[in-house]
Amino acid sequence: MHQAIFSGTLRGGDGTGVFGVSHTKEKEVAVYKKPIPGYDFIQLKEYEKMINNIDTYKFFIGHNRYATKGVVNYANTHPFQQENITLVHNGSMTWMSTFHPKWNDFSVDSDLLAYSIATEGYETALKKYEGGCAVVWYDSTTDELCMYRNKDRPLFFAKMKDSDSLLIASEMS
Repeated sequence: MHQAIFSGTLRGGDGTGVFGVSHTKEKEVAVYKKPIPGYDFIQLKEYEKMINNIDTYKFFIGHNRYATKGVVNYANTHPFQQENITLVHNGSMTWMSTFHPKWNDFSVDSDLLAYSIATEGYETALKKYEGGCAVVWYDSTTDELCMYRNKDRPLFFAKMKDSDSLLIASEMS
C-alpha cells in the first residue's frame, strides 16, 4: 500500500486519502485524508496506525487526487462520504450543472457523484454521468464494494501472489 500511495502521487499530489471497512465492527468505515501528496501522507502517524492494522479491514482503498475542479483543501480530498456511500473517483464530470439539480451545493464533481449515488442509486447516477470515470465506492447499506468505469477511464485488477489481496488501479503507473 505504501508503494501504491507513493507512486500514485505521479497521477496527483493535491490530496491523499484512504478508507477501510472493518471486518469486526459491522459496516464501520474508517476514513483518513489530507490535502497533501502521497509521499508525505504515508509518513503520518494516523495513516501508519491504519496500515499497521490493515488486517482488520475487509476492504482498504487509497486515492491520490489531481485537482481538476475545486480548490485544494481537506473538504475536496478523497474519499467522499455521503450518507451510506464512501467513494473515490478518477475522472472529470463534463457538466455538473446538468448532472444533478443540487450541483451548485458541491465544490467538486466527485462529492456530487457520491451524493447522487447515495440519493438516487448508482444505476441512475452513472447512466447520466458524462465525462471520464473510474469510481470505487462502498455502500454500507448493502455492505458491498462496487466499481465502475466507462470507456474514457481504465480500471486494472491484479491479484497478489500467495495472498487474498486484490489490487485495483485506474492508472497504468
